[in-house]
Amino acid sequence: MKVKVIYIAVYDNNKKSGVSKKIMAQIRALKQKGVDAQLVMLSREKIEFPGELDVQFYKAIVPPFRSTREKIQFTRDFANAIAENAQTCDILYCRGVVPSPFLLKAMKRERRAGIVFEIQSIAENEARIRGSRMNLLMSRLFLPGILKQCDGIVGVTEEITRHYIAVSGVWDKLHLTNPNGIDVSSVPQRTPPDFDGKRLDLLCVAQVAKWHGLDRLIKGLAKYNGKTEVTLHIVGDGSEVPNLKKITNDLKLGDRVVFHGFKTGVELDELFDKCHIGIGSLAIHRAGAGSPLKSREYCARGIPFTCSAYDDDFPYSFPYRLKVLSNESSIDISEVIEFAKRVYSDPEHPQKMRRYAEANLDWSVKMRKLKDFLEKVLEERSHR
Repeated sequence: MKVKVIYIAVYDNNKKSGVSKKIMAQIRALKQKGVDAQLVMLSREKIEFPGELDVQFYKAIVPPFRSTREKIQFTRDFANAIAENAQTCDILYCRGVVPSPFLLKAMKRERRAGIVFEIQSIAENEARIRGSRMNLLMSRLFLPGILKQCDGIVGVTEEITRHYIAVSGVWDKLHLTNPNGIDVSSVPQRTPPDFDGKRLDLLCVAQVAKWHGLDRLIKGLAKYNGKTEVTLHIVGDGSEVPNLKKITNDLKLGDRVVFHGFKTGVELDELFDKCHIGIGSLAIHRAGAGSPLKSREYCARGIPFTCSAYDDDFPYSFPYRLKVLSNESSIDISEVIEFAKRVYSDPEHPQKMRRYAEANLDWSVKMRKLKDFLEKVLEERSHR
């Protein structure tokens, strides 16, 4: 008998975002593993996903918010969506937690489904970064009770998993650390440019936020005075872009930092073929912890990359990632150049990175682990 799973997520208003792609890939992979999986997306209005899986929409107030009233209504809508869908499936799998008295009440109700939360970051740290006192207060007051009532926790890093097990206060609660993945077949393998040491092009593709730490890299560019001509290409929008433009102008780096805006398709592929090194999250400590999706895309495309996050999927011995210190210091550009020299001495590095991604990062691998975990949650509930 198939396990019936309803996957609940909040729509981020961008069908082509990394988050939307991740959710769709997870659902497809679960179905391929024999799980009866249905996606329910919280959204202000119904959105069509041409050529994608059938998506059920739950009308709700979602970010961005226009008022405090909308923020409060969002917490109520999120709780109502969980309460209603928990009566119609075996497992309710929620991407994220929105702590509130409404959700705590919903978690205490009799329900058919086991409820599992997938948690992407340490939300309390993010709330501090954003100065969101309301979110921080809600987490402190209601998150322990909500997690105590849930049936399982899936963290994308071991640090996140351990943190929320501790918050729940239930040390034997079922849990799984399952880092983010990627649909490897959805991105092309790149054709790398030559690297002769004279010019180095860096590429960051992101919905740019503070924890991407590009300010660290831009400040490093300002300090660098070596012979290699280094250019940073920033592709994407995001809340941090205006600040980065200001830093760039203040440091007079307009010719060395290029803001391309949002790119996709052939234009994005061409930038991957032009650039030598991918730039991942360089200040993940500002968010507490995380399992950046972009690192997975860089690996699948075959572009060596640098980031600051400890990542369960990339051991320290992985030769195509440069892990920089997770602090507020500027990035040492000379270190990035030396990394590029090492990697580009092996002309087959894109093929090797692609094979690693297929064996370790593809959603088919990740969802096999998740399916086993959800079945374990269901079995545990049946014995109560």
